[in-house]
Amino acid sequence: MYKHLYRILPALLLLILLCGSAQATDLQVTVQDVLDNTTIPQATVYLDNVNIGRTTSSGTILITHSGIADLDLRVTKVGYEDWEDTVGMNVTSLLVNMTRKTLVLKVQLYDSDSFEMIPNAEVKLTTNNATDIKKTDSNGLVSYAVTANTVYDIAISAPSYQSQVLNSIEIGTENKAVQYWLMRSDRFSIIVTDKDNNPVQDAAVYIDSEVRGKTDARGFLILQIDRGNPYVIEVKKDGYQSFVERKTISVDEALLTVQISKVPIGAFISVYDENRLPVEGAAVYLDNAVAGYTDKYGKYTMGTITSGSYQLEVRKPGYATQKETITISKQGDEFTIDLPYEEVNLTIFVQDKDQKVIPGALVYVNGKDLGLSSENGEVSTLVKYNAVNNITVQKDGYQSVSVRNSVIIGNTTSSTTIILERNIDWGFIGLIVIGAIGVLLVFAIIRHISNKPGRHVVRRNEI
Repeated sequence: MYKHLYRILPALLLLILLCGSAQATDLQVTVQDVLDNTTIPQATVYLDNVNIGRTTSSGTILITHSGIADLDLRVTKVGYEDWEDTVGMNVTSLLVNMTRKTLVLKVQLYDSDSFEMIPNAEVKLTTNNATDIKKTDSNGLVSYAVTANTVYDIAISAPSYQSQVLNSIEIGTENKAVQYWLMRSDRFSIIVTDKDNNPVQDAAVYIDSEVRGKTDARGFLILQIDRGNPYVIEVKKDGYQSFVERKTISVDEALLTVQISKVPIGAFISVYDENRLPVEGAAVYLDNAVAGYTDKYGKYTMGTITSGSYQLEVRKPGYATQKETITISKQGDEFTIDLPYEEVNLTIFVQDKDQKVIPGALVYVNGKDLGLSSENGEVSTLVKYNAVNNITVQKDGYQSVSVRNSVIIGNTTSSTTIILERNIDWGFIGLIVIGAIGVLLVFAIIRHISNKPGRHVVRRNEI
């Protein structure tokens, strides 16, 4: 019995040794930021290039391995440089320090009024008591090397501009570019309106007799003016009363509102017909109200009108009404209106000389084919007043007729009658002539026979 026990004992010892060598080993990994020693959650961990998981919210991960070989570990996180190392098989706790990536922060500065870039401005970048000061280049741009996932403060200052302090500029995991407006410290605005508080565009602003610019569509002009000095401010625009004021601008003032009123500048309307002849008595309407009538020269003078845009309408019986928008901007503006003739209905009657209607006659007016006359011998068309119309009528068996016709202004309708005469029947006339010639020949023959010699005609008085 003991003899068998001695045989089994070595095998049992070998089995115990093998089981002990295959026991699993745990490695506790903690991942933290090398800059501020805060733990990094959601960092990805690779073992022998195999993704084995991510760190917890406390920045840790537990790795269980066989313990029979060293470990090749790699840790990655967006915004950080990758960490790689070989860890001994007996290590049970590991601290991984990750370094944030270096990124680029670009800061660009613009003038809030002119939109131009601001060079030579001082930009101070601060984080964790570290400060980096640079000045913008000719493009108003400055660049910094920054670390990912970091918060910075920016302080900006430039001559003649209001300083700015911008806190908590967050840098994420990518390069970043920021842009800022700077407002001038000597900024002063002038607003120009009319009596109805509507903005006045293109009003010229003078400071001490020097023109400094014109107002925009909002009636605004932004100037750079030193405070505490007296200035003579003038505002001028054609068609408006000028504004003049002597003023000392204090540090508490940001803008000046100027109101100017329109003054009469006068304008002219000239109206012509299609033949470039002046149209007398045409009614001129401005903004749907009659303003007056043209004279014998086709002109209407608007002596009290002020600058601005108006809806112009010109009317006269017999002419087509014309409408357009005019803009009066300076004294003596003149506007020419071409007034075409209105169209009127013209009826053409086709008859013979016995006043019988002729249907089926081909009618042309000014070269246009109007078709055939109706059973009533008529054709209708539209023509313009005072225009000379060439009318031609043709029909087989009749002589063609061409006439000229005009419809005088004042007639609401017009008509004309065209008389067609039948063509001469030369065949019939020829027969008549031949017959007449035959009769004359017969008469001549008879006369000739009666005058032959040897023939005596006994007269009654000879018996």
